[in-house]
Amino acid sequence: MEGSKYVLTKELKEYIPKAKGRKSTKEQTSNDYEHAVYELLVVEPWNTGAGIARDITFGNQYMATTYHHSPRTAYNYILPITKEKYDIVDRRWRASVGGSYEDMSDDEIRE
Repeated sequence: MEGSKYVLTKELKEYIPKAKGRKSTKEQTSNDYEHAVYELLVVEPWNTGAGIARDITFGNQYMATTYHHSPRTAYNYILPITKEKYDIVDRRWRASVGGSYEDMSDDEIRE
């Protein structure tokens, strides 16, 4: 400061904002979801589309930090993947008990 004025000692560079746009393409996103679905179904093959979406949204750290998608958006990516790549071989009825799912007996299913 000289007197009542400031004297600049460094040259300031002009601010140039970064270009806005998508961080990833839809193809990259679909490939990431396809890989996440595969990893999840290897561990837990008995699952629904909505259950897979919730598990990927809240349980897969990479997908959660990269895409920040809601379970509904994740479901929109997962549904075509599960229909094209996977077949339904067998079905089970399961009941929600204390936040987890347990297989139902034949008597429970009849009720």
